[in-house]
Amino acid sequence: MRASPECLDAPMLAPAGPPALNEPFPDMDQQGPQDADLPRASGSNLTSLRRPLIVLAIGTFAIGTDAFVIGGVLPAVARSLGVSTSSAGLLVTAFAIAYAIGGPVLAVGAARLPRRALMVSALALFVAANILAAVAPGYVVMLIARVLAALGAAAFVPAASAVASSLAPTEYRGRALGTVVAGMTVAQVVGVPFGAFVGASLGWRYTFIFVAALGAAAALAVRLWLPHVQSPPAARLSQRLGVAARPSTWPLLLQTTLAMAAGFSVLTYIYPVLSRAGGYHGAMISVALLVFGVASVGGSTLGGRLTDRFGALPVVVAGLAALTLAMLAMSAATALSAGWPILIALAAWGLGGWTFPPSQQHRLIGLAPDKASVLLGLNSSAIYAGAAIGGVVGGLVLPAGTALVPATAAGLAACALICVAVQHHVAQRPAPEVRSGTDL
Repeated sequence: MRASPECLDAPMLAPAGPPALNEPFPDMDQQGPQDADLPRASGSNLTSLRRPLIVLAIGTFAIGTDAFVIGGVLPAVARSLGVSTSSAGLLVTAFAIAYAIGGPVLAVGAARLPRRALMVSALALFVAANILAAVAPGYVVMLIARVLAALGAAAFVPAASAVASSLAPTEYRGRALGTVVAGMTVAQVVGVPFGAFVGASLGWRYTFIFVAALGAAAALAVRLWLPHVQSPPAARLSQRLGVAARPSTWPLLLQTTLAMAAGFSVLTYIYPVLSRAGGYHGAMISVALLVFGVASVGGSTLGGRLTDRFGALPVVVAGLAALTLAMLAMSAATALSAGWPILIALAAWGLGGWTFPPSQQHRLIGLAPDKASVLLGLNSSAIYAGAAIGGVVGGLVLPAGTALVPATAAGLAACALICVAVQHHVAQRPAPEVRSGTDL
């Protein structure tokens, strides 16, 4: 998703949307009206970007596998480390919190590093952390390993998304971002089911060895095949936090957080949910995750294409509505111990709910295209803040009843949808008329 060897000459088009969402950020350093964070690639389509997009998608594939696969081996990890399933779920929460906090800090600290060197270093840390997880003798070491893996992911993903957005022509930006997200979703098709199968067959420690191997392959691909990419203009941490607090920005970040909290509250505890709904164990968990993963790849790809055609807002609304309904269906299937309906609900979640991430990224970039890396970094932090919240909420609800986990997720997704509606209504209101002193 990131860099292309050539330079793009097509001018940036003004993003669609109400003026409140498109105003520039005066508190950030500006270098010109068409300033871009990163150099742009040439060409009127994505042909010249194919290799860089694939290379960076390999990186997000490895990170996505690591983020999602733990749900499929969570009970085994809990038994091996001598903790409860809810306590083991906190490993997901620790990963998410470290990512959410570390993302903005690392973005500032590594601002002047060449993008390729930054991403290779981030993946190297990610690999080392997963090797540590594979040999962890106890819960504390495992917790440390998950935090280190999160820091590597937090350095890699925002840089990858920002390069992809900057290099793609405006009319293909949604598809470029969809390709980045597709790296995560392809992980759910291939990486997560296979990782869960490895864990069921050989033990959960081999799952993390598998993830480390994926990360090493991604680092090698980035080093060999990603062209040199310039560093974006540096932005101080205070500037980034100032952007996050702006009235045009924080509602979108809140929506991302709520939507991800909904998804991760179920993903973190997907094993007990599937076990309760359909009696799934071992290989059948891998099959269910495969169904979800295939649908998610279709959803992220569809989300990018629909965004390019219809605009981001309609796709965001449709995605959140689909996520809410799919979670309600999962809750009903779990309560009724319905095996096949849970697979249908998983497919609906993947196909509908995963249209949200690329369209939401597109909305954020529309706020200030020249500061895409800052906005996408904030969005990544919001994603993992949501993952942390989802892990905690799911762990609190799980003892009260497995079916309550997706029901709670439906409530979180509905809250995100309400936030979108409220923000759109406020943005559409005409600005108050300012009268001169003689009229008062």
